[in-house]
Amino acid sequence: MLEKDKQILVDHYLDFYRMAYAVLQNESDVEDAVQEALAVTMARPFVRNPYLYCKRVLYNNCVKCLSDKELLLLGSVREMPVTESSVSTRLDRIRDLMEQLPQREREFINLFYVQGMTKSQIADDKEISVTMVRRLIARGEKMLRQQILELELKEIDRYE
Repeated sequence: MLEKDKQILVDHYLDFYRMAYAVLQNESDVEDAVQEALAVTMARPFVRNPYLYCKRVLYNNCVKCLSDKELLLLGSVREMPVTESSVSTRLDRIRDLMEQLPQREREFINLFYVQGMTKSQIADDKEISVTMVRRLIARGEKMLRQQILELELKEIDRYE
């Protein structure tokens, strides 16, 4: 790699740091991700645009870090005892969480998962685009996942 390209990377170090921090929200993980991205980029002999290449590598590092953390979390959740009462309790909690969703997201999730309608059927029924249906369902799913994760973390803390 040319010295001028290395200088470009050094000049944009704070930009890379800010990007990674926005995703990871943990200083040690951010520092590791940025340093690894810089090392990978500088090891490449010919990079057309070192800034964009490093940015892409950094993004991949952040995604990998998040997925590794999620797998660790899921592993600890899976180790929790599963009984018939715990399953019914979790289903009740999910129903309660569904009630906390905004009306529109709750309605679309209900149509898709409970009533078994396809996204195109929902779009025709509600006279909106399929893209909008996808977005509403995805938004509702994301809200549910966040709420479930928070509950599971509280459960893990209780078992430790």
